[in-house]
Amino acid sequence: MKIIRVCSFFYPVEGGMETHLLEETKELAKLGHEIVVWTSDSLRSGISLKKKEEINNVTIERLPTVAKLSYYTPFFPLAWWKALTEDYDILHVNAFRQPHNLTLLIAKLRGKKTVLGVHWPEYPTELRSPLMNLVIPLFDKTLGDLLLYMADKVIVQTKAEERWLLNKFGKKKNVVILPPGIKKDYLKKRNSTIFRKKHKISGLMVLYLGRIHPSKGIDRIVAIAPQCKEATFVIVGDGPDRKRIENSIREKKIKNVKMIGRCSEEEKMQAYAACDVFLHPTEYDAFGITLIEAMAQAKPVLASHVGGIPSVVGVEGLTFNKEDNQDLIKKLKKLLTNKKLREELGNRGRKKAEKLTWDKIAAQLERIYRSL
Repeated sequence: MKIIRVCSFFYPVEGGMETHLLEETKELAKLGHEIVVWTSDSLRSGISLKKKEEINNVTIERLPTVAKLSYYTPFFPLAWWKALTEDYDILHVNAFRQPHNLTLLIAKLRGKKTVLGVHWPEYPTELRSPLMNLVIPLFDKTLGDLLLYMADKVIVQTKAEERWLLNKFGKKKNVVILPPGIKKDYLKKRNSTIFRKKHKISGLMVLYLGRIHPSKGIDRIVAIAPQCKEATFVIVGDGPDRKRIENSIREKKIKNVKMIGRCSEEEKMQAYAACDVFLHPTEYDAFGITLIEAMAQAKPVLASHVGGIPSVVGVEGLTFNKEDNQDLIKKLKKLLTNKKLREELGNRGRKKAEKLTWDKIAAQLERIYRSL
């Protein structure tokens, strides 16, 4: 089958959704499908990227970005024309409430099979631009309802996202749950001492790994670290908020927080292996793929009780109220002081991660495509 995937951003842009799309499309290509990605030609920062390339038999076509409606919303209308004029078997749109969603309606008018991946875009209003706060309610009441009605299949990542869709749109028909996954290699146990030796870390270690962005709640780490001096907090990643966080740590003279910056894939897995607790203090997340990556190394996870995270964490970790730093401290100390609990949660998480490798997820998606 020739399958078109339409998304706001794609590799080399970094993020949970972008990782999801890259790994999923690579696995679909291995199954013998012709995979073409239509996406914007820019990074989130606005820097233009190479217009066309092929990675692991996945063809990436980066289309001109006419405007940026928000940090997460590039406008590349050429995708509409391509949906109207090019040949394909299935058009799979990723991310709801985006201008490129119109490609799905165009494909349906042509009698093509369509799939909508929602990716639960219910971000807190303070994280959206004023324009998006104005547009989203209008979108939901018009195009949103129409898209959900027209799509042959609507994919959500968690049971919680399915409930949101039902409560907000009354949508149940043709909805299927398909979570993202991890690379098989992530299940390989890493040496827990390599990362610690390189970065001179001893004692208890709490890890955050991801983009350094205001939406990720990293200020919570800065706020609670002085009250959890028994642990070293390690922040791995890069992003637009990095300098501000570094300045905050320096100004407050916090000694038990280390910012490592960007890491290679292997060093990232070594960081998971080295930590005692993985902390995901995000403002919002539809899923939280780093939670599963940490579980793959049998690590207990502690995450904000927001979005799809409670469905992901389940009995494999703990969640906290993001509006209450004392709740975060209480849950974190519960883990730091109880090695047996950490091991129990970590082992449960490992079993969950073993079921969520990308080859298994792609096989499920292929079955969805064939059912259309």
